[in-house]
Amino acid sequence: MDKMSDDEIRHISEIFPTSLDSIITKRRDEIELHLTTAAEIEELQTDIFTDHEKDTIDDWRLITMEGLLINQRRIMLLGDSRILGHAWITSRVRQIDLQRNVLVTSNSIYKLGLKGEGEPNIHHLIAVCAALTRWGSGEALGVTPFFY
Repeated sequence: MDKMSDDEIRHISEIFPTSLDSIITKRRDEIELHLTTAAEIEELQTDIFTDHEKDTIDDWRLITMEGLLINQRRIMLLGDSRILGHAWITSRVRQIDLQRNVLVTSNSIYKLGLKGEGEPNIHHLIAVCAALTRWGSGEALGVTPFFY
């Protein structure tokens, strides 16, 4: 196998996001992507009583996509699906119960497994790119198109 040139390595490193903040490259004055703050989580905190979770998500984080000009916020769960065996991002989080480690989205209920710390790993960042592409907003936001 041939060794990659420095230019090829540099090109590949420019394609892959290195943080949540690096995913959106256009309209950055309008849209922000960041780890969800404690105050944002507190707004969703409630008691949830259920045993009908769709999946358990490990190495999880909550991330927020915020429309800065229109004051809209979308919080999503990002992590590793135990059932699917790969990175997963959910629809909008509606409620969270950190005492019972349960979360309700627009479409499902999830059990929260092991919590992740800090910036998401590269697999999770690519999952965010793929989701934004699949949801139709990736191109307008300058997101590198990934598909899986």
